[in-house]
Amino acid sequence: MARAAGVSRTTVSHALNDKGRVAPETRERILAIAEELGYRPNTNALHLTQQRTGLLALTSSPSDPVPLGLLDVDYFLALAPAASEAALRAGYALVLGPTGQAPELWAQLRLDGALITDPLPSDPFLRELERQGTPVVTLGRDVDRAQETWWVDSDLVAAMTEVLDHVEVAGARRVGFVAEPPRHSYSIDELLAYERWQEARGAAPLVEEAAGNHTEAGFHAAQRLLDAADRPDAIVTTLEGLALGVKLAAETRGLRVPEDLMIAAVSDGPGLAQAHTSITAADLAPAELGTAAVRLLLERLDGAAPTPRAVVIPSVLRVRASTRRPR
Repeated sequence: MARAAGVSRTTVSHALNDKGRVAPETRERILAIAEELGYRPNTNALHLTQQRTGLLALTSSPSDPVPLGLLDVDYFLALAPAASEAALRAGYALVLGPTGQAPELWAQLRLDGALITDPLPSDPFLRELERQGTPVVTLGRDVDRAQETWWVDSDLVAAMTEVLDHVEVAGARRVGFVAEPPRHSYSIDELLAYERWQEARGAAPLVEEAAGNHTEAGFHAAQRLLDAADRPDAIVTTLEGLALGVKLAAETRGLRVPEDLMIAAVSDGPGLAQAHTSITAADLAPAELGTAAVRLLLERLDGAAPTPRAVVIPSVLRVRASTRRPR
């Protein structure tokens, strides 16, 4: 290729890797010749010259009693393949790690960087990887150090507010909230948005925490809300599984959805789009989140993001039968 372009091998290398001082017209000529010859860079050789392994990790912090936190299975199954594809397109392999596994195990495998989902406040897992010198991007922020870390997330305050506004317009007058304990940034943000929304209307919050198996926990939390003196005519949940539990509780009591009780979630999934469930939810775009997280991590590795920054991905409200009351 150097001979065809009439330049040195060093100039070809600089042009292909967008480094060094190469005249724009020379760079364009080299890239055109590379395209014509079907050239593809040897990523393994490139990583060796950069003293990298070409390995990135995707894992999650420990989160008892629900180990995957926000990552309902369907959410994770959308996020992980997208992140893996983004890594592969950049010449990296994404290693999927056991949830909450001791970070010293990762020390046995030299990583170029890591993605951690839903870090806990003052997350010891995140701190240990940082101590080991591993660049990290989190999906969901470290609530104690949001200004000091690199993270990607949905705007969950906006998503929750949009869901609440929607059920109000649909006719709800008393909205309850089934939420996970406020440990992660998403549960903290959604609870804050709910409390502010109720305060703006002069209404007291009606919240029940749900910890454990999502569907079962959602069922029992909804039962407690429905036993309240001022029982809600709409229930919003953080997660897909919790919303399915709320629907089961409504069916057990003979309540019609949405005529007697509207249901919505701030995390969508295929289970909520089925004809027999059809529950309104905010689509948090997990595939886009996974792709954005890999790109931000690669920017860290390449020096394009030397200081902490955040990337926020918008959500889309999917309105379904659970909030469509007959006119």
